[in-house]
Amino acid sequence: MVRVGPGTPCGEYLRRFWHPFFLSSELGERPVVIRILGEELVLFRDKSGRLGLVHKRCPHRQASLEFGRCEVKGIRCCYHGWQFDIDGSLLDAPGESLTLNRRLKDRVRLGAYPTVSIKD
Repeated sequence: MVRVGPGTPCGEYLRRFWHPFFLSSELGERPVVIRILGEELVLFRDKSGRLGLVHKRCPHRQASLEFGRCEVKGIRCCYHGWQFDIDGSLLDAPGESLTLNRRLKDRVRLGAYPTVSIKD
């Protein structure tokens, strides 16, 4: 009952609930690494003001998104420039052909969790 990582019974149960874990007022312009329930995640605010909580590693080459660049829509990986929205969907894969880019957008997804910011 003490293991809470992904795929464990307790971990899967706890992932069904909301967990307060960060003061949004303390989040700056750079992404922040957060460890929750045994998972390393990256919290960021894109240039549109939306909060994103995504898996730390880019699915392309496993580069850390803590070094990613927050854009108007989502976060861009610093390694090859793949851009992901706050829900984990792939928005852009520079250097790929248009045909491959469309197929990638249907297949590639970054793990993400919904976030809510409560103003006081």
